[in-house]
Amino acid sequence: MTQAIAALSTQPRFGFREAGLWASAATVIFAAHVAVAYAVQNLSFTEVPDGGA
Repeated sequence: MTQAIAALSTQPRFGFREAGLWASAATVIFAAHVAVAYAVQNLSFTEVPDGGA
């Protein structure tokens, strides 16, 4: 029983590969948010007068 636990504990919980995958996922999500924000910013449903001259 303790040998199985000891064998599992020798493996790293969070390695470079996992860190790279999380960083890649975060980059993709951030890029998607930027793309949506850019698209929404450029949408214009109606012309709103600015009240200026």
